[in-house]
Amino acid sequence: LSHQDLNHFIGSGPQADRFLINQSASNALIYSIASAGLFGIFFIFGVYHYVIKKFFFYYFINKKNIKENWLIYCSIFTLFFIITRSLVETTFAVFSLDLLILITCIGILENEKNSTN
Repeated sequence: LSHQDLNHFIGSGPQADRFLINQSASNALIYSIASAGLFGIFFIFGVYHYVIKKFFFYYFINKKNIKENWLIYCSIFTLFFIITRSLVETTFAVFSLDLLILITCIGILENEKNSTN
């Protein structure tokens, strides 16, 4: 494999968007492709899948639990807001406050899942 072929799989590293297109990426998907290649895009889609799955679970399947626990409600709303915002900004794709909030909200949901089992 050539260096160029390898970059398609592992990307060109942090802030590669500035080197490849001479400007900042417009959203998290473009940033992840440039920086982390196919691995990055699979990770981003994994985060999207996780948040959408949790959103549907708590809003349509487990309605009672979300009405009783405001922390879960706020976490789901915050996660949904962050991934929706990532379609027009890089938000959590770079190390930022959004990433820390995203990880905290996921931790809250996972802790809730483990405490109910």
